[in-house]
Amino acid sequence: MQNGKGKMMLLALLILQLGVVGFARASTNQTKVGKTDDITLSSITKVGNLTLQPGHYILQHKGNLTTHAMHFVSFTPYSGGGKAHTYYGSARTRVGEVECKLEPLDAKIKKTQVFFAEETGVKRISRVEIKGENVAHLF
Repeated sequence: MQNGKGKMMLLALLILQLGVVGFARASTNQTKVGKTDDITLSSITKVGNLTLQPGHYILQHKGNLTTHAMHFVSFTPYSGGGKAHTYYGSARTRVGEVECKLEPLDAKIKKTQVFFAEETGVKRISRVEIKGENVAHLF
C-alpha cells in the first residue's frame, strides 16, 4: 500500500513539474510593457482628457492585469557634452495619465512612434508604440 502512495506522489510531482516548465515556456511570450521613452510635440495635442502643450514629454505605461494607462511627464531636455542622447534632468512636471488599451504585436518595437488623428483642427494622439515593447497603446 505504501508503495502505491509513493508512486502516486511521484506522479503528482512529475505532473506539477511539467506544468511549471510549460508555464515558464508560455511566459516567454508575455506582453512587454513599462518601457520609457520621450517624444516632442510641436503643437497643442490632445490625448484622452489631457491637453498637452508643445514641448517634450516622457511616456511610460503603468498598469496591472485589468487597467492600463499612459503617464505623461513634461521635461526640459539637455544633452551631455555634445552626445546625441537626450537627458531628462530634474526639471520634470507630471502632466497626467490617460487610460489606454493594449494591442499585442508580433515583435518588439524598434523605434518609438506616435500616431495622430486630426480632430476639428487639433491633433489627437490615437496610438503610441514604445521602443522595446511588443504592444501598441490605443487611446
